[in-house]
Amino acid sequence: MDCIILPGHGVSVEGIRSLVAQGSPFFDVYHIIKGELKTAQVLKAIRGFRKRSFNIYSGGDSWLEGILEEMEEDREVFIWGTDLILDTSCIKDTFVKALEISSDGGTAAITAGNTEGFMGRAGVLKNRVIDILDGSLKDDPSVFVISSFIRKEEEVSDDMPDMIKLKPAFKDYLWGGTKLKELYNKKTDMEPLAESWELSSHKDGESIIAEGPLKDMGFQAFLERYGSKAVGYKAAGLDRFPILIKFIDAKDLLSVQVHPDNFYGLKHENEFGKNEMWHILSCEEGSYIYYGVKRDISPEEFREKIADNTVTDVLNRVYVKPGDTFFVKAGTIHAIGKGIVILEIQQNSNCTYRIYDYDRRDKNGATRPLHVDKACDVCSLESIPAEGMRTVTIHRKGYEKTVLSDSAYFETVKYHIDEKMDIPMDDSSFMSVIFTEGKGTIETDGQKLEFSPGDSFYVTPGKKTVTIKGEAAFITTKV
Repeated sequence: MDCIILPGHGVSVEGIRSLVAQGSPFFDVYHIIKGELKTAQVLKAIRGFRKRSFNIYSGGDSWLEGILEEMEEDREVFIWGTDLILDTSCIKDTFVKALEISSDGGTAAITAGNTEGFMGRAGVLKNRVIDILDGSLKDDPSVFVISSFIRKEEEVSDDMPDMIKLKPAFKDYLWGGTKLKELYNKKTDMEPLAESWELSSHKDGESIIAEGPLKDMGFQAFLERYGSKAVGYKAAGLDRFPILIKFIDAKDLLSVQVHPDNFYGLKHENEFGKNEMWHILSCEEGSYIYYGVKRDISPEEFREKIADNTVTDVLNRVYVKPGDTFFVKAGTIHAIGKGIVILEIQQNSNCTYRIYDYDRRDKNGATRPLHVDKACDVCSLESIPAEGMRTVTIHRKGYEKTVLSDSAYFETVKYHIDEKMDIPMDDSSFMSVIFTEGKGTIETDGQKLEFSPGDSFYVTPGKKTVTIKGEAAFITTKV
C-alpha cells in the first residue's frame, strides 16, 4: 500500500527519506498528542505493515491539493505536521474525531465521519476528506472533539486482574445444532444452538465474566472500568474493542452472504467491516463451504444468478477437513456448509448481507430477508483460488505451534502441548485463549484457573508470563 507522509513536529523529511532508503518495509505508526494540535510519531519496524512506496509532503500551499489527488487514487494516507492533522485515529490514548487544521488562507476542518476503519493492528484508519470548511474556526470548540471507548486514565480502576474467564452469549439461528453442547459443554436452554460468542463486547451479544470478584460483569463494562490497560497500546486508541470470537455449529447450510469492508460498514451501518477467519474444528465426511467466485462475473450476471436462485453455481465449492483454515476477506461471497464446527475470529461487527437462503422458512413459516442491493455494493466478483490458507506447523519438544493468521486485524496461533508451556506477554496487546481440547490450568503469578474444552479466557496486557499446564490444544488471538 502507498503512504503519504507530511512530516512536522519531531520528524524531518530527510529522516523519513533515510528510512525509505534503508528499505525497511514494515512500520507501526503511532501518533501521540503533544500539547494543542502538536504531534510526534514513532515508526517502529514490525511485521504486518508493508508500504510499497512513500510520497513525502513537507507542507506549503499545495499540500491539500496533492493529498486530494492521492486520495482519489485510493491510496493509504498517513498525515501529520506541526499544526495540521487530517482525520487520523491512531492516537495512542484517544480517538480523535475532528481536529482543527491551520493554513495560510484561514482554517479548514476535516471530520472523521467517513473513514474506512481499521487498516492495521495499531488502529490506523484509511482517511477520507469529507468537509473542508472555509473561514476561521479557531474559536469554535466543536472543532476539536475527542472520544474513546475507554475511560480517561485518571478514572480507571487499578485492581485489574491478570486474566478473566468468560461466559458466552448464545444464538439460536435456525441452521444450528447440538454439537456446541456436546463437544464444548455449552450450557443453555436454546434449541438449536448455532453460535456461542466467546469474546464479545458487541451490543448484539456480550460475553460475561464467569467467576471471581467480577463475576457477572459484562465484558464491555470490564473494558470501561480498566481503560487502555485492559486492551494494550495497539488497541488503546480505537473507539471500540477490535475483535469478536465465536464457536459456530452448522448442522445445516448457512445462507450465502457477504460482509462489507470498514468504509461501507461505518458509512451505512455504523459498524466496522467484517474480515474473518474460520478454523475448522470438526466436520462430517463430504462437508464443504462456499468461498468466493470461481470465475470473474459481471454485476449484471451476478444479479441474474440471485434472481433465478442459481448463485451457488458460480461459487467455489471447497471440501474441508479438521484443521483447515480460511481467511474470509470483506467482500468475499461465502457460506458455511452443513456438518461443520468452526472457531471464527473476526472484526467486532455483526454486519451481514444475505444473498441467498435456499427459500427456507423459520418456525413461523416466514422467509428471512435478503439484502441484495447492499450485497451487490460490496461483493467481490473476481475469482479467487478454491483453497484455504497455507499454514506451517513448528514442532518443538513438548509442543506444536501453527500460525493461523497474521493479518492486519488479528494474529491467531494454534498450540498443542504435551504438558506445560509458557507464553510471555507485554504491554502491546491483550490475549484471548480458547481451549479446544484437554484439561488443566492456566496460570500467571497472581492467578490460577482451571480449563476444559470450550473455555474462554481473556489475559490482560502487561509484562508477565502465562503458564498453561496439561495436555491440551488451544488457540490464542492478539492484535
